[in-house]
Amino acid sequence: IIIKDFAFASTLYSEKNNSSQKTDRIRWALGLKKEGETIYTTKSGTYLSNKDNLIILPKGSSYKWESTVPGHFSAIEFECDLENDDILSLPLKNSEKIHRLFNEIEYKHITKTPMYKIEIIKSCYSIILEAIKGKKYLPNEKQLKIMPALEYIAKNFDKPIKNEELAKTTGL
Repeated sequence: IIIKDFAFASTLYSEKNNSSQKTDRIRWALGLKKEGETIYTTKSGTYLSNKDNLIILPKGSSYKWESTVPGHFSAIEFECDLENDDILSLPLKNSEKIHRLFNEIEYKHITKTPMYKIEIIKSCYSIILEAIKGKKYLPNEKQLKIMPALEYIAKNFDKPIKNEELAKTTGL
């Protein structure tokens, strides 16, 4: 995932049995229930979001969601070129750390400190890395080719990065 731009962060409250349908989602989102539980249903499956399960909602995805247990839900929306149709629900081993990162992102979004978007994008990567830590993952051939560029971005997020530098790190 290469995050191109941060859009917004917010926390909302959903009552029990509150539900809605989303068609052709306009941006990617990371979602996490602070308390309560929401079920997402697509053609390919059912996905759980609660305080111990991070949900990743891809751009272009269509789904129905239902709040089965009331509670606050935090969402971080961003732009990304990655294409994927399926929602991901990732069980969290360190949910306190993820909740803290969500809170920091929302605070940075509200206060809009200098370089807040860069700091938020870095925190989004931290959330994703923490969520997949310890999971068995086999990248495809294209992902293997860009892995060095992702590592370079993570190490140099606070500096101007040129496409030529990323191409050089990947050999493309």
